[in-house]
Amino acid sequence: MKVLPARLMTLLFAVGLALAVFITTSVYIGATEAFIALLLFIFDPNILANDHYVTLDMGFTLLFFLSYIFLLNILNRPNQQSSPHPHGAIWRLFHSTEVRSYALLAVTTGLGLASKISFLPYFVVSAFILLIVKKRRGSFTFLWQEKYRVLFMCFFSLVVLWATYFFKTDVIIAQRADTGRVSYRLEQFAKTHHIGFVSELLKFGEQQSVPLGNYLAMIKNNTIRNTKGGSFFFLGKIYPKHKWYFLPVGVLLQTPIPLIILFLISVFSVFARSLLRKDKSSGLLYKFSSWFTESSSGKNDNTISFLIPVLAILFIGSSTNMVPLVRYVLPIYPFVVIIAAQGVVFLAQKQSGKILAGVLLLWYLLSMLSYFPHFISYSNELLGVSRQKDLLFFDSNMDWGEGLPDVKQYVDQKKPKTMYFSYFSTDDPSLYGLKSTTQFKSNRLKYLCEFHTVPIAKRGEDITAISLSGWYDCEYYQKPQFEKGKIKDIVGHSILIF
Repeated sequence: MKVLPARLMTLLFAVGLALAVFITTSVYIGATEAFIALLLFIFDPNILANDHYVTLDMGFTLLFFLSYIFLLNILNRPNQQSSPHPHGAIWRLFHSTEVRSYALLAVTTGLGLASKISFLPYFVVSAFILLIVKKRRGSFTFLWQEKYRVLFMCFFSLVVLWATYFFKTDVIIAQRADTGRVSYRLEQFAKTHHIGFVSELLKFGEQQSVPLGNYLAMIKNNTIRNTKGGSFFFLGKIYPKHKWYFLPVGVLLQTPIPLIILFLISVFSVFARSLLRKDKSSGLLYKFSSWFTESSSGKNDNTISFLIPVLAILFIGSSTNMVPLVRYVLPIYPFVVIIAAQGVVFLAQKQSGKILAGVLLLWYLLSMLSYFPHFISYSNELLGVSRQKDLLFFDSNMDWGEGLPDVKQYVDQKKPKTMYFSYFSTDDPSLYGLKSTTQFKSNRLKYLCEFHTVPIAKRGEDITAISLSGWYDCEYYQKPQFEKGKIKDIVGHSILIF
């Protein structure tokens, strides 16, 4: 109960995002597509997996979506030459009705920047591509005409961001004697080569408190960590360095196949129309493309606009040392369901496509229900149906300690004498009737890896239970008695029984 208020806030963000998806789809595409997009959204296992955990991901996703849509609204307005105002351009800026759009964009952008660092590259790259697509050669002209509003928006968003830090100032570089720090090495390099500018700049960063100093320090630290790299877990193996395909493959395997198919149908219908405009031949490719366009109503002209953030976010995640966790790219899913909803309507408009649309939607629902209530462990049918596929994922892609009710039900049925339990999470198993002879601790890794003795019955065989994330992080998988072949059962997709 102690986390219920925080979970209710996360649920509120999810409800707000669902409403935003519905309204956006209704405005830009149509009412039918909006209803379908809403259904796809609320039954998406990745949304269901993250809409109740006390993390920043759902709020971050909502703020990114709103920021992008507000920007899209601004860019969709026709270019208008503003008439001169007797008191000048600045006065006209604050008396324009469009200032409200920029103010909303500034608020959501500022809060988005405060929610997670990844908002910055996600939004900047997506916004830049959207500007080029919408304005093309007139991009710089648009920016020049809107320069005062853009400057206002940027300044106001920084004020909003600073407000989340209670307008505190701080240094960008913390003073700490550590020869391994980048700042220390740069300072020594500057002294050795007599580069006074660098020395003064480092001195300023260490001694001068500035607005948003904590935020700038966080950007600096995350950038440094990202360049260092490290080991990465991918599909049951540990790799010494990051590979570009880790994230897109992970997303592919943990997104429902019907959603992917509907998404691709919708995207292809857009590019098929472009192909038909360029190629008027009667070949097989032309006939195949015609099938995707003959019943198109033209309501999906904004598909490319919704496709941009999906591709931009996946590109950023693939080209950096981002850990391949689906929740890190959660902002793609509102856009994916909007595009996929157009695919459903597209199929329903064709006599030969209605049955396919129904089959895909039924498959989508059953695939989601097959993981109830452990949606965080969801993976699609590309990996088969063997329970061993649970071992291919860990952390928030599989196991965040949600399996305690299942463990309790399991031991009540099997009635072992004693369970030796290594529980890799912050919840307290004793609250679920799994009382240990020693207290569960969760503030340090060494405590998370500890085994706890949980008496169950007066007689029976002893069992060992290990959280999947702990099996990897505590390196139990390397020990002979806990190797993969010794697993007797998997409880709740995330607790290994030996």
